[in-house]
Amino acid sequence: MCDRWHRYVVHALATGFGLGRIPKAPGTFGSCAGVPLGVVLNLISSYSMLASVGLFIVLAIGSVKVIASYEQITGSHDSSEVVIDEIMGLSLVFIWVPVSVMCIGFSFVLFRLFDISKIGPVGWVERRLSGSAWGTLLDDVVAGVMVTLIMIGVT
Repeated sequence: MCDRWHRYVVHALATGFGLGRIPKAPGTFGSCAGVPLGVVLNLISSYSMLASVGLFIVLAIGSVKVIASYEQITGSHDSSEVVIDEIMGLSLVFIWVPVSVMCIGFSFVLFRLFDISKIGPVGWVERRLSGSAWGTLLDDVVAGVMVTLIMIGVT
């Protein structure tokens, strides 16, 4: 019974509660779920930057555990169904970037561009950590950092 619940929870979290199972552009739909989490992190950061960053780190470590469990259960690596990495990568941006329709829109487009193209450090991290749950997560986190730096520069 516990094993079945564990599998269910891992699948739900890894796939962004099913967003990763959407046949076309699962990463894009998964990234959408990063916006509400980013709004929460932004709200927390307005009270305590340390608390917001700390919560992100805890969630990132938890995400790595979810990704590793998903890969063990399914026997796959970096499946397109896994979108928890996109959720975490985009949400990171809003710890530092203001939450507005324009900032969300630009951040979303930049994040997807960097994630899909694997430009610069994003591709380097993906190649360097290929085959690990950390690699699955960190290329998206690096994309989020790149977006954050650009958005801070333009806001």
